[in-house]
Amino acid sequence: MAKLVARDRPTVAAEWGSFLVLGVFALCETAAAVAALPGTESGLRWYKAINFLSLPSVYIGTGLWCSTSPRTCRRR
Repeated sequence: MAKLVARDRPTVAAEWGSFLVLGVFALCETAAAVAALPGTESGLRWYKAINFLSLPSVYIGTGLWCSTSPRTCRRR
């Protein structure tokens, strides 16, 4: 089986945390897009509610996880 990314070090907790936060965010955005597809008023309300709740949470989540590992997000 071919590897997508070849690395010589194990995955650290901050990388798993970032993966989890961004994965949950992708699922939330998919749900919001599906809710908005019919074009109804109710679907638009669900779309706005999901985005209103998920966007700030994902920004905080990625900021927390990336700040815990200097190898993951290097500051210059």
